[in-house]
Amino acid sequence: MRFLLLCSMVCFSVTATASAGLFDEAAPAPPGADAEPVLFESVRYVDTHEMACCSVPMVVAVNDPCYVEPECHCEHACGGCGGCGECNCCECEEPEHPQVHIQICVPKCYCEEDMKVTTRRNGDLVRYDFGKYAVDIRVRRGVIVVDYQN
Repeated sequence: MRFLLLCSMVCFSVTATASAGLFDEAAPAPPGADAEPVLFESVRYVDTHEMACCSVPMVVAVNDPCYVEPECHCEHACGGCGGCGECNCCECEEPEHPQVHIQICVPKCYCEEDMKVTTRRNGDLVRYDFGKYAVDIRVRRGVIVVDYQN
């Protein structure tokens, strides 16, 4: 993993210095256009020895493990379903589960159409299947577990 990080830093510095002389003036980028997402820090990696050799990092979005779902999804003045009797929880829309970004390592020569992504438990279990290799992501209370399968 350190090698991949070092390689990406070296490649970035080489391309940044090589491309600096190509243009006289750099156009200002809109704010947030090239910003990388902030990675969630509480991630536990399991069975890293089963990771594909020559793998490359990939950032994926998963459910936030620190999110606590509110008891009632209603936005009526009564503050919930218990007071006014006008709202019905079956008609209320469930809130959208917030996402966080994590980094996983995937095989270097994978094709987007060959990758199968399956989710279970409302997105708390995600499997990225690359044929011979797979990455399982489990969202638990306060932590995300990334498990590599060979």
